[in-house]
Amino acid sequence: MKFDVILLAAGKSVRMGMNKMVLPVSGEVILERALEAFLGIPGIEKIIIAVSEEIKKGVKEIASRHHSCEIMLVEGGNCREESVYNCLKHVDSNGVLIHDGARPFVSTKLIKEVMEGVEEKGSCVPGLPITDSIRRVDDGLIVGVGNRNKYWSVQTPQGYVFSELSFAFENMKNSGKSFKDFTDESEIYLSYVKEPYIIPGEKKNRKITDLGDLTGINSRIGSGYDIHVLTSGRKLIICGMEIDFELGCLAHSDGDVGIHALIDALLSASGELDIGSHFPDSDVKYSGIDSTIMLSEVIDTLTKKNHRINNVSITILLEKPKIQDYIPLMRVKLANLLKIPYTDIAISAKTGEGLGDIGESKAIAAYAMVILT
Repeated sequence: MKFDVILLAAGKSVRMGMNKMVLPVSGEVILERALEAFLGIPGIEKIIIAVSEEIKKGVKEIASRHHSCEIMLVEGGNCREESVYNCLKHVDSNGVLIHDGARPFVSTKLIKEVMEGVEEKGSCVPGLPITDSIRRVDDGLIVGVGNRNKYWSVQTPQGYVFSELSFAFENMKNSGKSFKDFTDESEIYLSYVKEPYIIPGEKKNRKITDLGDLTGINSRIGSGYDIHVLTSGRKLIICGMEIDFELGCLAHSDGDVGIHALIDALLSASGELDIGSHFPDSDVKYSGIDSTIMLSEVIDTLTKKNHRINNVSITILLEKPKIQDYIPLMRVKLANLLKIPYTDIAISAKTGEGLGDIGESKAIAAYAMVILT
């Protein structure tokens, strides 16, 4: 079954107080992060973005950076369901997914589960059971009690057979009701077709309504550490830069402790096994390998899981040489590899104060911390 995606980005962000679609998150803007979640998924043919005039130019620039899928911009309406209706006119596939542009943390796994649900049931809506107590309020007073066991909060992407959803919208219009009478597609589908099928959604797939939603549950922290013996006859490579020094790292690869610690931090934050599991020193293909190549492979793994890097902190432990003059170039090098602003990368260097293997220039070590979203 083929699907077109409707990505809703025409809202006014009244509760945020600013247009949240263009707020930065992990070196990108919210809308682009949401768009990228659907790219490369088999079965998705086209992405139709409902936009407001305010951000149309910026969205065109975002679309121009992605060529793996057809992307079309459509003028949004005065409310959510009017925007959906405008986009439905451009759907060509027999299945359609509708997603909030303000939900940038949706996973590939959930998108595929919704697509499978549509193929099996004709509709599929992700949601989460409500855990808080429910009360009906009127004029500042609690006037009723609801059974939370019978209620879920719904998320997106919502998926439907296109012909059925189109039928529901046309019947809604013919009934004389307004688009503003409905809060989402599942309500219209329920009113004019049948009960939609629901599956468990994801806690991290929250809708961004205020600045606090950009942090918290959507952030993942990872730490990494690496140490290597210093020896003659080897190059000293730190964070992708060759350092002028008579000693280098004894290692199976190029021995870049900064990048090795960073790789472990990224892998741990994303729930992956450590660097040794991905790049075992028993494999000859990694003999002498440039660590930036391994880092690029890890970035690809994170991208496939829809993770993005928010910021990086690396501490290098070595007695000598002094590397302060190299640090600006290291930050730029890593920024290009990680595709984040160099201002989101911090690198510092500490000595061993003459103590231990670090202080006696027998070894070099590095610690790394990262935050992913």
